[in-house]
Amino acid sequence: MHGLIFSITIAFNGVCHNDYYSTNDNYNKTHGSGTITYLTYYGTGSKLIFFQLLSDIPCCLFFSYISIELPILFFKRIRSRKLRVKQLTREQKHLLHSLLPDSAESQYVKNLFRLTNINISINRLARLSQSIYTWRNDFRFSSRVLCIYASIFCLLFFLTLQVSCVQIPPFLGALRIKLQQFINLLIIFIIQSDYNLQEIEDSSSDFPIPDLVRPYLIAIFTALIVIFIPITCFIKISRRVSSRNIDYAYENIHFGGYLISYVLWCYILVAFFVMIIGVMIDIIITYGMVRFIEAILKKIIPLLLFAIFQIYMNKILAQYIFLQQGGDILSINHRSIMMIFLYFNFFLDAFLGLISSIIRVLTNMIGGIIYMCRLDCSSMGRKLETLEAGSSAYCGFIHMECAHRHPILLYFTSILLHEHLYRTSTTR
Repeated sequence: MHGLIFSITIAFNGVCHNDYYSTNDNYNKTHGSGTITYLTYYGTGSKLIFFQLLSDIPCCLFFSYISIELPILFFKRIRSRKLRVKQLTREQKHLLHSLLPDSAESQYVKNLFRLTNINISINRLARLSQSIYTWRNDFRFSSRVLCIYASIFCLLFFLTLQVSCVQIPPFLGALRIKLQQFINLLIIFIIQSDYNLQEIEDSSSDFPIPDLVRPYLIAIFTALIVIFIPITCFIKISRRVSSRNIDYAYENIHFGGYLISYVLWCYILVAFFVMIIGVMIDIIITYGMVRFIEAILKKIIPLLLFAIFQIYMNKILAQYIFLQQGGDILSINHRSIMMIFLYFNFFLDAFLGLISSIIRVLTNMIGGIIYMCRLDCSSMGRKLETLEAGSSAYCGFIHMECAHRHPILLYFTSILLHEHLYRTSTTR
Protein backbone atom coordinates (compact mmCIF):
# COMPACT_ATOMS: atom_id res chain seq x y z
CA MET A 1 0.00 0.00 0.00
CA HIS A 2 2.78 2.40 0.91
CA GLY A 3 4.60 1.53 -2.31
CA LEU A 4 1.46 2.33 -4.31
CA ILE A 5 1.04 5.68 -2.55
CA PHE A 6 4.72 6.47 -3.14
CA SER A 7 4.42 5.60 -6.85
CA ILE A 8 1.34 7.78 -7.24
CA THR A 9 3.09 10.65 -5.45
CA ILE A 10 6.11 10.42 -7.75
CA ALA A 11 3.89 10.28 -10.83
CA PHE A 12 1.83 13.25 -9.65
CA ASN A 13 4.82 15.41 -8.78
CA GLY A 14 6.64 14.38 -11.94
CA VAL A 15 4.00 16.09 -14.04
CA CYS A 16 4.85 19.66 -15.00
CA HIS A 17 2.79 22.13 -12.99
CA ASN A 18 1.81 25.58 -14.12
CA ASP A 19 1.78 27.89 -11.12
CA TYR A 20 1.71 31.00 -13.29
CA TYR A 21 -0.69 29.85 -16.03
CA SER A 22 -4.28 29.32 -14.90
CA THR A 23 -6.37 26.33 -15.97
CA ASN A 24 -9.73 26.58 -17.70
CA ASP A 25 -11.68 26.44 -14.43
CA ASN A 26 -9.51 29.04 -12.70
CA TYR A 27 -9.53 31.24 -15.78
CA ASN A 28 -13.32 31.31 -15.83
CA LYS A 29 -13.47 32.12 -12.11
CA THR A 30 -10.82 34.86 -12.05
CA HIS A 31 -11.21 35.94 -15.71
CA GLY A 32 -7.48 35.34 -16.11
CA SER A 33 -6.46 38.36 -14.06
CA GLY A 34 -3.39 36.70 -12.57
CA THR A 35 -2.20 35.25 -15.89
CA ILE A 36 -2.71 38.55 -17.68
CA THR A 37 -0.72 40.37 -14.98
CA TYR A 38 2.20 37.92 -15.24
CA LEU A 39 2.22 38.00 -19.05
CA THR A 40 2.08 41.80 -19.07
CA TYR A 41 5.05 42.10 -16.72
CA TYR A 42 7.25 39.19 -17.84
CA GLY A 43 6.15 38.95 -21.47
CA THR A 44 5.13 35.90 -23.46
CA GLY A 45 8.63 34.45 -23.64
CA SER A 46 10.18 31.66 -21.62
CA LYS A 47 10.76 33.57 -18.35
CA LEU A 48 7.80 32.07 -16.51
CA ILE A 49 8.67 28.58 -17.74
CA PHE A 50 12.24 29.07 -16.52
CA PHE A 51 10.99 30.16 -13.08
CA GLN A 52 8.70 27.12 -12.94
CA LEU A 53 11.50 24.70 -13.83
CA LEU A 54 13.82 26.35 -11.32
CA SER A 55 11.25 26.01 -8.53
CA ASP A 56 10.81 22.29 -9.31
CA ILE A 57 14.51 21.47 -8.80
CA PRO A 58 14.30 20.77 -5.00
CA CYS A 59 11.28 18.50 -5.44
CA CYS A 60 13.03 16.55 -8.19
CA LEU A 61 16.16 16.18 -6.06
CA PHE A 62 14.20 14.95 -3.04
CA PHE A 63 12.19 12.43 -5.03
CA SER A 64 15.33 11.23 -6.80
CA TYR A 65 16.98 10.60 -3.44
CA ILE A 66 13.92 8.75 -2.14
CA SER A 67 13.64 6.70 -5.35
CA ILE A 68 17.25 5.55 -4.95
CA GLU A 69 17.34 5.14 -1.18
CA LEU A 70 14.16 3.09 -0.75
CA PRO A 71 15.19 0.26 -3.12
CA ILE A 72 18.60 0.12 -1.43
CA LEU A 73 17.00 -0.23 2.00
CA PHE A 74 14.59 -2.84 0.64
CA PHE A 75 17.48 -4.84 -0.84
CA LYS A 76 19.43 -4.67 2.43
CA ARG A 77 16.39 -5.92 4.35
CA ILE A 78 15.98 -8.92 2.05
CA ARG A 79 19.70 -9.66 2.10
CA SER A 80 19.86 -9.61 5.90
CA ARG A 81 17.00 -12.08 6.13
CA LYS A 82 18.59 -14.46 3.66
CA LEU A 83 21.93 -14.39 5.44
CA ARG A 84 20.18 -14.98 8.76
CA VAL A 85 22.55 -12.79 10.64
CA LYS A 86 21.99 -11.96 14.25
CA GLN A 87 19.20 -9.42 14.34
CA LEU A 88 20.02 -6.18 16.07
CA THR A 89 17.73 -3.36 17.00
CA ARG A 90 18.08 0.03 15.39
CA GLU A 91 19.59 1.53 18.54
CA GLN A 92 22.17 -1.26 18.72
CA LYS A 93 23.16 -0.71 15.09
CA HIS A 94 23.65 3.00 15.69
CA LEU A 95 25.77 2.37 18.76
CA LEU A 96 27.94 -0.27 17.08
CA HIS A 97 28.53 2.12 14.19
CA SER A 98 30.58 4.28 16.56
CA LEU A 99 33.24 1.53 16.72
CA LEU A 100 34.01 1.77 13.01
CA PRO A 101 37.38 3.45 12.29
CA ASP A 102 35.83 6.06 9.98
CA SER A 103 32.94 6.99 12.28
CA ALA A 104 32.73 10.50 13.71
CA GLU A 105 32.88 9.25 17.28
CA SER A 106 35.97 7.14 16.65
CA GLN A 107 37.73 10.00 14.87
CA TYR A 108 36.84 12.36 17.71
CA VAL A 109 38.39 10.08 20.33
CA LYS A 110 41.51 9.61 18.18
CA ASN A 111 41.91 13.36 17.69
CA LEU A 112 41.92 13.87 21.44
CA PHE A 113 45.29 12.12 21.62
CA ARG A 114 46.80 13.85 18.60
CA LEU A 115 48.59 17.15 18.24
CA THR A 116 46.58 19.83 16.50
CA ASN A 117 48.01 20.18 13.02
CA ILE A 118 45.91 22.38 10.80
CA ASN A 119 47.21 22.49 7.25
CA ILE A 120 46.51 25.88 5.70
CA SER A 121 45.69 25.52 2.04
CA ILE A 122 47.42 27.71 -0.54
CA ASN A 123 44.44 27.72 -2.88
CA ARG A 124 42.27 30.81 -2.42
CA LEU A 125 39.07 28.96 -3.30
CA ALA A 126 39.82 26.39 -0.61
CA ARG A 127 40.40 29.17 1.92
CA LEU A 128 37.11 30.78 0.94
CA SER A 129 35.24 27.49 1.36
CA GLN A 130 36.84 26.93 4.78
CA SER A 131 35.79 30.42 5.89
CA ILE A 132 32.20 29.49 5.04
CA TYR A 133 32.20 25.98 6.48
CA THR A 134 34.98 23.59 7.51
CA TRP A 135 34.27 19.90 7.10
CA ARG A 136 35.46 17.78 10.01
CA ASN A 137 35.76 14.02 10.13
CA ASP A 138 35.00 13.92 13.86
CA PHE A 139 31.62 15.61 13.72
CA ARG A 140 28.29 14.91 12.07
CA PHE A 141 24.93 16.58 12.39
CA SER A 142 21.97 14.69 13.78
CA SER A 143 19.14 13.75 11.45
CA ARG A 144 16.83 16.18 13.23
CA VAL A 145 19.14 19.13 12.63
CA LEU A 146 19.56 18.18 8.97
CA CYS A 147 15.79 17.95 8.51
CA ILE A 148 15.22 21.32 10.19
CA TYR A 149 17.88 23.09 8.14
CA ALA A 150 16.68 21.43 4.94
CA SER A 151 13.16 22.65 5.72
CA ILE A 152 14.48 26.18 6.34
CA PHE A 153 16.45 26.28 3.08
CA CYS A 154 13.51 24.90 1.09
CA LEU A 155 11.15 27.40 2.71
CA LEU A 156 13.46 30.30 1.89
CA PHE A 157 14.02 28.98 -1.63
CA PHE A 158 10.34 28.69 -2.50
CA LEU A 159 9.43 31.90 -0.67
CA THR A 160 12.17 33.87 -2.43
CA LEU A 161 11.74 32.41 -5.90
CA GLN A 162 8.00 31.88 -6.26
CA VAL A 163 6.59 34.59 -4.01
CA SER A 164 9.18 37.33 -3.55
CA CYS A 165 10.88 37.40 -6.95
CA VAL A 166 8.06 36.27 -9.27
CA GLN A 167 4.59 36.86 -7.85
CA ILE A 168 5.03 40.16 -5.98
CA PRO A 169 7.03 42.38 -8.45
CA PRO A 170 4.16 42.63 -11.01
CA PHE A 171 1.97 44.22 -8.32
CA LEU A 172 4.53 46.77 -7.08
CA GLY A 173 3.46 49.27 -9.73
CA ALA A 174 -0.11 49.35 -8.40
CA LEU A 175 1.23 49.57 -4.84
CA ARG A 176 3.39 52.55 -5.84
CA ILE A 177 0.34 54.39 -7.22
CA LYS A 178 -1.66 53.78 -4.05
CA LEU A 179 1.21 54.91 -1.83
CA GLN A 180 1.61 58.06 -3.92
CA GLN A 181 -2.08 58.85 -3.54
CA PHE A 182 -1.87 58.27 0.21
CA ILE A 183 1.14 60.58 0.54
CA ASN A 184 -0.62 63.26 -1.50
CA LEU A 185 -3.62 63.05 0.83
CA LEU A 186 -1.36 63.17 3.87
CA ILE A 187 0.48 66.26 2.59
CA ILE A 188 -2.75 68.09 1.91
CA PHE A 189 -4.06 67.13 5.34
CA ILE A 190 -0.95 68.54 7.01
CA ILE A 191 -0.55 71.72 4.97
CA GLN A 192 -4.14 72.74 4.40
CA SER A 193 -6.61 72.87 7.24
CA ASP A 194 -9.70 72.77 5.02
CA TYR A 195 -8.58 70.40 2.32
CA ASN A 196 -10.90 68.90 -0.29
CA LEU A 197 -10.20 65.29 -1.27
CA GLN A 198 -11.96 65.66 -4.57
CA GLU A 199 -9.39 68.18 -5.79
CA ILE A 200 -6.67 65.51 -5.92
CA GLU A 201 -6.47 64.67 -9.57
CA ASP A 202 -2.81 65.13 -10.33
CA SER A 203 -0.34 62.53 -9.08
CA SER A 204 2.48 65.05 -8.91
CA SER A 205 3.85 65.58 -5.44
CA ASP A 206 6.72 67.24 -3.68
CA PHE A 207 7.54 63.75 -2.30
CA PRO A 208 7.33 61.43 -5.32
CA ILE A 209 7.83 57.71 -4.78
CA PRO A 210 10.33 56.05 -7.15
CA ASP A 211 10.06 52.64 -8.72
CA LEU A 212 9.76 50.02 -5.96
CA VAL A 213 11.19 47.04 -7.85
CA ARG A 214 14.86 47.89 -7.35
CA PRO A 215 14.66 48.59 -3.57
CA TYR A 216 12.42 45.54 -3.18
CA LEU A 217 14.87 43.11 -4.82
CA ILE A 218 17.79 44.61 -2.87
CA ALA A 219 15.79 44.12 0.34
CA ILE A 220 15.03 40.48 -0.50
CA PHE A 221 18.64 39.52 -1.17
CA THR A 222 19.82 41.50 1.87
CA ALA A 223 17.38 39.52 4.01
CA LEU A 224 18.79 36.26 2.64
CA ILE A 225 22.36 37.33 3.41
CA VAL A 226 21.38 38.45 6.91
CA ILE A 227 19.79 35.05 7.55
CA PHE A 228 22.45 32.78 6.03
CA ILE A 229 25.46 34.42 7.69
CA PRO A 230 24.28 34.37 11.35
CA ILE A 231 22.47 31.02 11.15
CA THR A 232 25.71 29.13 10.44
CA CYS A 233 27.46 30.21 13.66
CA PHE A 234 26.35 29.71 17.24
CA ILE A 235 27.86 30.75 20.55
CA LYS A 236 28.12 29.06 23.90
CA ILE A 237 25.04 28.72 26.06
CA SER A 238 24.51 28.69 29.79
CA ARG A 239 25.48 25.61 31.78
CA ARG A 240 23.06 22.78 32.36
CA VAL A 241 21.25 22.71 35.69
CA SER A 242 20.06 19.31 36.91
CA SER A 243 16.90 20.75 38.44
CA ARG A 244 15.73 21.92 35.00
CA ASN A 245 15.87 18.56 33.19
CA ILE A 246 12.10 18.54 32.69
CA ASP A 247 12.24 22.07 31.27
CA TYR A 248 15.01 21.05 28.87
CA ALA A 249 12.98 18.10 27.59
CA TYR A 250 9.91 20.32 27.20
CA GLU A 251 11.82 23.12 25.46
CA ASN A 252 13.58 20.65 23.17
CA ILE A 253 10.22 19.78 21.61
CA HIS A 254 9.69 23.33 20.35
CA PHE A 255 13.15 23.84 18.81
CA GLY A 256 12.36 22.92 15.19
CA GLY A 257 9.12 24.87 14.88
CA TYR A 258 10.49 27.90 16.70
CA LEU A 259 13.61 28.06 14.53
CA ILE A 260 11.64 27.92 11.28
CA SER A 261 9.18 30.57 12.52
CA TYR A 262 11.97 32.85 13.72
CA VAL A 263 13.80 32.55 10.39
CA LEU A 264 10.61 33.36 8.49
CA TRP A 265 9.90 36.46 10.59
CA CYS A 266 13.53 37.57 10.30
CA TYR A 267 13.24 37.26 6.53
CA ILE A 268 10.06 39.35 6.42
CA LEU A 269 11.15 42.05 8.87
CA VAL A 270 14.63 42.54 7.40
CA ALA A 271 13.21 42.74 3.88
CA PHE A 272 10.54 45.24 5.01
CA PHE A 273 12.89 47.64 6.80
CA VAL A 274 15.64 47.38 4.18
CA MET A 275 13.07 48.16 1.50
CA ILE A 276 11.95 51.27 3.39
CA ILE A 277 15.56 52.42 3.73
CA GLY A 278 16.20 51.65 0.06
CA VAL A 279 13.16 53.64 -1.06
CA MET A 280 14.26 56.62 1.04
CA ILE A 281 17.78 56.50 -0.41
CA ASP A 282 16.35 56.14 -3.91
CA ILE A 283 14.14 59.21 -3.37
CA ILE A 284 17.11 61.24 -2.14
CA ILE A 285 19.34 60.21 -5.06
CA THR A 286 16.68 60.46 -7.76
CA TYR A 287 14.99 63.70 -6.78
CA GLY A 288 17.92 65.45 -5.10
CA MET A 289 16.46 66.36 -1.70
CA VAL A 290 19.65 68.13 -0.67
CA ARG A 291 18.11 70.69 1.66
CA PHE A 292 16.30 68.07 3.68
CA ILE A 293 19.47 65.99 4.14
CA GLU A 294 21.48 69.11 4.88
CA ALA A 295 19.09 70.13 7.67
CA ILE A 296 19.36 66.68 9.27
CA LEU A 297 23.16 66.55 9.00
CA LYS A 298 23.52 69.99 10.60
CA LYS A 299 21.84 68.64 13.73
CA ILE A 300 23.48 65.22 13.82
CA ILE A 301 27.09 65.89 12.80
CA PRO A 302 28.00 68.21 15.73
CA LEU A 303 26.78 65.64 18.25
CA LEU A 304 28.64 62.84 16.51
CA LEU A 305 31.86 64.85 16.31
CA PHE A 306 31.63 65.78 19.98
CA ALA A 307 31.01 62.16 21.01
CA ILE A 308 33.90 60.92 18.86
CA PHE A 309 36.17 63.64 20.26
CA GLN A 310 35.33 62.61 23.83
CA ILE A 311 35.99 58.94 23.09
CA TYR A 312 39.43 59.53 21.62
CA MET A 313 40.32 62.11 24.27
CA ASN A 314 39.50 59.61 27.03
CA LYS A 315 41.55 56.92 25.31
CA ILE A 316 44.57 59.21 24.94
CA LEU A 317 44.36 60.34 28.56
CA ALA A 318 43.94 56.75 29.77
CA GLN A 319 46.94 55.54 27.78
CA TYR A 320 49.46 58.30 28.43
CA ILE A 321 48.37 59.86 31.76
CA PHE A 322 46.16 57.57 33.82
CA LEU A 323 47.97 54.23 33.21
CA GLN A 324 51.57 53.25 33.71
CA GLN A 325 53.87 52.16 30.87
CA GLY A 326 51.54 53.45 28.18
CA GLY A 327 48.70 51.10 29.07
CA ASP A 328 50.71 47.89 28.91
CA ILE A 329 49.80 47.13 32.53
CA LEU A 330 46.58 47.92 34.39
CA SER A 331 48.09 50.16 37.06
CA ILE A 332 46.86 53.69 37.81
CA ASN A 333 49.26 56.58 37.43
CA HIS A 334 48.56 60.17 38.63
CA ARG A 335 45.57 59.14 40.73
CA SER A 336 44.77 62.69 41.90
CA ILE A 337 44.54 63.97 38.32
CA MET A 338 42.32 61.04 37.44
CA MET A 339 39.91 61.77 40.32
CA ILE A 340 39.61 65.43 39.26
CA PHE A 341 38.95 64.40 35.68
CA LEU A 342 36.30 61.89 36.79
CA TYR A 343 34.51 64.59 38.79
CA PHE A 344 34.16 67.01 35.88
CA ASN A 345 33.58 64.28 33.32
CA PHE A 346 30.67 62.94 35.39
CA PHE A 347 28.34 65.80 34.36
CA LEU A 348 29.24 65.44 30.70
CA ASP A 349 28.61 61.69 30.76
CA ALA A 350 25.23 62.26 32.39
CA PHE A 351 24.18 64.24 29.31
CA LEU A 352 25.74 61.81 26.85
CA GLY A 353 24.12 58.94 28.75
CA LEU A 354 20.70 60.15 27.60
CA ILE A 355 21.80 59.89 23.99
CA SER A 356 23.52 56.58 24.67
CA SER A 357 20.34 55.13 26.19
CA ILE A 358 18.37 56.01 23.05
CA ILE A 359 21.08 54.48 20.89
CA ARG A 360 21.01 51.36 23.07
CA VAL A 361 17.28 50.90 22.53
CA LEU A 362 17.64 51.39 18.77
CA THR A 363 20.61 49.03 18.50
CA ASN A 364 18.75 46.39 20.53
CA MET A 365 15.80 46.65 18.16
CA ILE A 366 18.00 46.43 15.08
CA GLY A 367 20.09 43.61 16.56
CA GLY A 368 16.96 41.76 17.65
CA ILE A 369 15.61 41.85 14.09
CA ILE A 370 18.89 40.89 12.42
CA TYR A 371 19.68 38.09 14.90
CA MET A 372 16.13 36.82 15.24
CA CYS A 373 17.11 33.62 13.42
CA ARG A 374 19.88 33.08 15.99
CA LEU A 375 18.09 31.38 18.87
CA ASP A 376 21.32 31.30 20.88
CA CYS A 377 21.60 35.12 20.74
CA SER A 378 18.92 36.29 23.12
CA SER A 379 17.92 39.93 22.79
CA MET A 380 17.18 40.04 26.53
CA GLY A 381 20.73 39.40 27.73
CA ARG A 382 22.33 36.52 29.61
CA LYS A 383 20.40 36.98 32.85
CA LEU A 384 16.97 37.13 31.21
CA GLU A 385 17.49 34.75 28.30
CA THR A 386 15.42 32.03 29.99
CA LEU A 387 12.37 34.29 29.66
CA GLU A 388 12.63 34.11 25.86
CA ALA A 389 10.93 31.05 24.40
CA GLY A 390 13.25 30.74 21.39
CA SER A 391 16.46 30.87 23.41
CA SER A 392 15.06 28.41 25.96
CA ALA A 393 14.10 26.02 23.17
CA TYR A 394 17.63 26.19 21.76
CA CYS A 395 19.21 25.57 25.18
CA GLY A 396 16.93 22.60 25.76
CA PHE A 397 17.78 21.16 22.35
CA ILE A 398 21.55 21.55 22.87
CA HIS A 399 21.47 20.00 26.34
CA MET A 400 19.44 17.04 25.08
CA GLU A 401 21.79 16.57 22.11
CA CYS A 402 24.84 16.73 24.37
CA ALA A 403 23.33 14.21 26.80
CA HIS A 404 22.52 11.67 24.08
CA ARG A 405 25.02 12.31 21.27
CA HIS A 406 28.27 13.06 23.06
CA PRO A 407 30.99 11.31 21.00
CA ILE A 408 32.98 10.00 23.97
CA LEU A 409 29.81 8.68 25.60
CA LEU A 410 28.70 6.96 22.39
CA TYR A 411 32.14 5.45 21.78
CA PHE A 412 32.40 4.09 25.32
CA THR A 413 28.84 2.74 25.18
CA SER A 414 29.51 1.05 21.85
CA ILE A 415 32.52 -0.73 23.37
CA LEU A 416 30.40 -2.01 26.25
CA LEU A 417 27.64 -3.12 23.86
CA HIS A 418 30.11 -4.90 21.60
CA GLU A 419 31.59 -6.75 24.58
CA HIS A 420 28.10 -7.68 25.74
CA LEU A 421 26.93 -9.00 22.38
CA TYR A 422 30.12 -10.59 21.10
CA ARG A 423 31.94 -11.52 24.29
CA THR A 424 34.54 -14.23 23.96
CA SER A 425 34.76 -17.33 26.09
CA THR A 426 38.04 -16.26 27.66
CA THR A 427 37.79 -15.04 31.20
CA ARG A 428 39.43 -11.83 32.31
